[in-house]
Amino acid sequence: MRFKNKFPEILKEDFEGDEIVKAGLKEDSKKLETLVLENAYNDYIEDSIHSIEGIFSVEKPFLYFLTTYKLEGKMIAAETGLIQHGGATKNGQAPKQFHYETNEAALKDENNDLGSDVSWQINSSFSFEKNSWKLLQIDTLGETGGWHWTGF
Repeated sequence: MRFKNKFPEILKEDFEGDEIVKAGLKEDSKKLETLVLENAYNDYIEDSIHSIEGIFSVEKPFLYFLTTYKLEGKMIAAETGLIQHGGATKNGQAPKQFHYETNEAALKDENNDLGSDVSWQINSSFSFEKNSWKLLQIDTLGETGGWHWTGF
């Protein structure tokens, strides 16, 4: 006798940048972004800036990808990636500031280069239970606060 397995299929959808808003996920994405930033500690970014001569961070971290998982049309889980951009000085010496609120502010110092590959990334997993997001995991939370150096 053969049994037919009739397990419901989980739908996985990937979104980046403007696709997140276009898919109607702006509110969810803001909640997830806030959960990550409340639970990760950002000292690692500052520590790496001070330990690597000539780099700085620019603007605030932001959500750059969102993967959703739905079961029978209902949201059950998500994964996110946040990124913090930065730059480097052209001469490799310490920047005048270690963080700039805007790209324009960073570029006022002609020694700063925003074309350098300087960034930090943090990836997280969530479940959606009882109409609320629950943080399941932040990658490598221990030593780096969840942030990965992804540039230079």
